[in-house]
Amino acid sequence: FDFEESIEGRKVGLYEKLPVHWYVMGRETGIEDAGFTSVPMHHRFVHETRRRSWGDVAYDATEPNGGQFSLRLTLNGGSVGAFLRVGALPAIPGSDYIVTAAVRTTPMAHGSARVATCFVDDAGRLIEPSLVQSRPIRTEGRWQRVDVRLSGDFPKASWISLQVELNQPSPNPEAPLGKRQVIYQQVDGSAWFDDIGVWQLPRLRIATQ
Repeated sequence: FDFEESIEGRKVGLYEKLPVHWYVMGRETGIEDAGFTSVPMHHRFVHETRRRSWGDVAYDATEPNGGQFSLRLTLNGGSVGAFLRVGALPAIPGSDYIVTAAVRTTPMAHGSARVATCFVDDAGRLIEPSLVQSRPIRTEGRWQRVDVRLSGDFPKASWISLQVELNQPSPNPEAPLGKRQVIYQQVDGSAWFDDIGVWQLPRLRIATQ
């Protein structure tokens, strides 16, 4: 996903706000296709309450890692994220994958970016143990490569799910103040994602005769 798509020779991103197959988390998509709305993972992403904010997700031509466009997430109260449509990335059961991405963030004291991925079964349900997330990402204005490894030990895997996020801090469940914790929010900030790749890894097995 280098966000340099074209439709019938016309560069996508000049008029469209979002890349093909990508949607904003915590918001209605406007899609009335029952095949989309009935997928449990889509329902989970669309109704994620912690991302119901005025943050923005869109193509951006000001800070590409390469080419003309990147995907920009911008804070405006709460966290913001984008997810890839289930069905866009098929998985081979038993195969390991690595997700690579170029990420850039503005200097932030509290907020951070993140890449998350998991396997989805043929009914569109999350395979919970497969979920992996990158560490919180703050790059201080530089482009940085991020890798997330997805273990293939899930025979029911049919699809790969991808999410890119720009998150506010969360309360620490182990803090002694509990619900009285003071959580500092990031007033503004942006994260750019570009050149997202999903690579199938070789797997070597050695056995005796």
